[in-house]
Amino acid sequence: MGKLVWKPGTGLTPMPASKVKAPFIKESPVNIECIVKEIKEIGSHHMFISEVVAVNAEDTYFDSRTGIFRLNDAMTLCYLHGRYYLTGKFIGKFGFSVGKKAKEKKKMIVSGNLRLGLFMSNY
Repeated sequence: MGKLVWKPGTGLTPMPASKVKAPFIKESPVNIECIVKEIKEIGSHHMFISEVVAVNAEDTYFDSRTGIFRLNDAMTLCYLHGRYYLTGKFIGKFGFSVGKKAKEKKKMIVSGNLRLGLFMSNY
């Protein structure tokens, strides 16, 4: 692993994390602290299997009535196949694939890290 060095000129503010050495980003509405447990080579990529040890999220993005984190209000950024996207489009809920028709064979695979705003998908 490389040396931990904050890159100046990004306009982002490093903040000390509570459980890991890497700083989190003050401007990010959600920071998830993880400890890497395993790295698997998958063709031209590496998959990091990590344990979440702390979650830091701004209270202002939680719905006071339901306690649900309002991701759309947070204006999160995702990276997917060389392009950046703003999140916000609702596409389903837990178990939504149960109702899919049997003829739909292509399975969507999504992985990511909210702390870094990085996501990968096979679509």
